[in-house]
Amino acid sequence: MAKTVEVLVVAAGGGSGVGYSGGGGGGGCCTDTNSGGNGHGGNGGGIVFILASNFILTGSIVSGGNNGLAGDISGGAPHNGSGGGGAGGSILIKTKVGTLGTNLITAPAGTGPAPVNDGGRGGNGGVGRIHLDYKDSYSGVTTPTIDVTQDSKLDYPKSGGLFLQEFI
Repeated sequence: MAKTVEVLVVAAGGGSGVGYSGGGGGGGCCTDTNSGGNGHGGNGGGIVFILASNFILTGSIVSGGNNGLAGDISGGAPHNGSGGGGAGGSILIKTKVGTLGTNLITAPAGTGPAPVNDGGRGGNGGVGRIHLDYKDSYSGVTTPTIDVTQDSKLDYPKSGGLFLQEFI
């Protein structure tokens, strides 16, 4: 079963590296200064929500996780693990007609860097989620693969109605 964007949530940051262990991808983030310490995890991707009658993408939309940082050996501790990569973000588009282009919308994962000396390698974050609700038609592909739902109720808001309430 495909994973979909049903609720928009902020993507998780990468875990911090500890000693011989690297940080896991997509976990929490540490708060130290990374001076002579374990690598920080990368921030997670953000949330993108687009609501448009006709959506034509000519640029790009990227909600990617940041890469983790390598452990710092300058403080004399040679076994500092690298931080994990942040998870990709959430992208939700609601439109009657969508023209997305080819791989112009992405939600990539951040990567965990290689270990420093004999410290652990940080894990990679998970890719984000991209979802499109459309009424009439759409074209295009995304990375990761978009989850798509045709919604016959998606239309212009009725006169006097609450604009967003009628779309969500």
